[in-house]
Amino acid sequence: MLHRLYEAALEPELWSSTVNAVADMIEAESTHLMVLDTTTGAEPLGLLERQDPAAHREYLDHYFADDVRVPRLTAATPGRIIRDQDVWTEEERLASPLFHEYQRAHKLYEITGAKLGLEGHLTWLGFSRNTKTPFQRDDIDFIRLLLPHFRQAVRIAVELGGHRSRTNLLGNLWSASGRAVLILTPDGRIAFANGEAEAMALRRIIRLVSNRLSFRDSALNDLLGRHLAALRGGLAPPAAVAAGLTVSPDGEQTGVRFLPLNEGHDMAGGYACLLVILTPLSLQQGPTNIEISHFASLFGLSPSEEFVLAAVSAGRDLSLHARQRGIKVDTARQQLKAVLAKTNCRTQKDLVRLVERFCFLQLR
Repeated sequence: MLHRLYEAALEPELWSSTVNAVADMIEAESTHLMVLDTTTGAEPLGLLERQDPAAHREYLDHYFADDVRVPRLTAATPGRIIRDQDVWTEEERLASPLFHEYQRAHKLYEITGAKLGLEGHLTWLGFSRNTKTPFQRDDIDFIRLLLPHFRQAVRIAVELGGHRSRTNLLGNLWSASGRAVLILTPDGRIAFANGEAEAMALRRIIRLVSNRLSFRDSALNDLLGRHLAALRGGLAPPAAVAAGLTVSPDGEQTGVRFLPLNEGHDMAGGYACLLVILTPLSLQQGPTNIEISHFASLFGLSPSEEFVLAAVSAGRDLSLHARQRGIKVDTARQQLKAVLAKTNCRTQKDLVRLVERFCFLQLR
């Protein structure tokens, strides 16, 4: 179940099935997961599962503003299990249109949950039954066990949603195949690793030993250590998004990015964490004309040499390039040799790898 929670943090479409699986384990009929930005009023994450799809919006539009429970939940200690009767009196409940027109209409009884405690957000994770049968002690203990992980997963989902909206740096990272994602706690333990991370370990691109991550390259290990030290000390990270490169024994190049997810203070439940993203450079989109131009300028290539560089970087055969340019194949070969010499590459394969590294580390 913990694995599914962290998968949902990375893949938003998995939240529904994940919370429903938790509800099934405690014999709950519905689940309410609410994350509201207290500054903007935006709702980066909101679910009311196994209810009328319009029910959640109905609550926000017609009842939320006058719900006497909201300020009391806001003041509650994050992680403390709360039952519906704990946040309003029987008199308040029976006099409330919220109870008669909304909760009874949707059979939301025995609502039990907790505030997740995400800074800057009003959060709630609640489960309900459609009968007045209270949750048992074992059910409450199970919810309490999952709460820190729900809190962490929701925080990661909100952080990633913000990064997606502010920059296209991550692009289609979360849905594209072949990319490894790991979540590390400040002490370096692996809280989550997707299947591709484990596959990369088998290919000796990374090392996953004793529930910890390390690299073949000492510079990457140093950068990883500095990021983790910053998280532990509540300090600013070495860089907002730091990048590096690792090469497997068979020459496979993999770009590495470190993305600190830290809200600047010590929060219960291990809020601070480090997201590590590994991208095989062979999966990246080929270099653009602008990137080729930057690369050519850096190494002092002539216009003809830049054209042949663009061709080999795109995987085009030299003979095809020669025909398209209206030159002899031998001329194209001489231009390629000049490019290899200027970039200090021994082979065409080395040249393509150099371009991949340049694009990943400098421009993307």
